[in-house]
Amino acid sequence: MQPTNHSAAAELAASGRRARFCREIAAKVGGKPTAQPAALQHCVERVRSFVLSDRSAFIFNVSAAVKDGRLVLRGECERPEFVAILRGVFRELGFSPMVDRVEVVPDPGKDPAPFAVVVKPGAMAWPVPELRGIAMDQALLG
Repeated sequence: MQPTNHSAAAELAASGRRARFCREIAAKVGGKPTAQPAALQHCVERVRSFVLSDRSAFIFNVSAAVKDGRLVLRGECERPEFVAILRGVFRELGFSPMVDRVEVVPDPGKDPAPFAVVVKPGAMAWPVPELRGIAMDQALLG
C-alpha cells in the first residue's frame, strides 16, 4: 500500500499550481473522451489513479455524464481539492460548461454535525511483518 497524495494535492491547491498539475494529468489521461458513459468513467478512474494512490484511504465515488451538452459530475468525495483537480482535468480536456454535484463528505458545516458510531474497526494483518511501508508502521505503532 502506498501513501496517498493528499498533502501534495493540498499544497497544489494552496500554491496555485493546480492548473499546471491538471494539464499534466489531462495529458496522461489522453485526448478528450467521448460522451459515452464508459469513456467518461474511464477518465474519472484514470484521474483517481493519478491522484489517489491508495483507494481505501479517501472517499472518491464520482461519476461523470453528459446531459444537455454539459458535463455533470455526481457523487461524493472526502477532500474538496480532489474534486477541484477532477474539474480542472475535465476543463483541460475541453469539457465546458460543467455542472458539479459532488458532495464533500462528511460536511462539518451541516446542522446537525455529522455523527457516526464504529461497530467493527478494521485492522490490517500480515502473517509476517515486513515493516516496508506506512501501512505496517501505522498498524504496529498506531
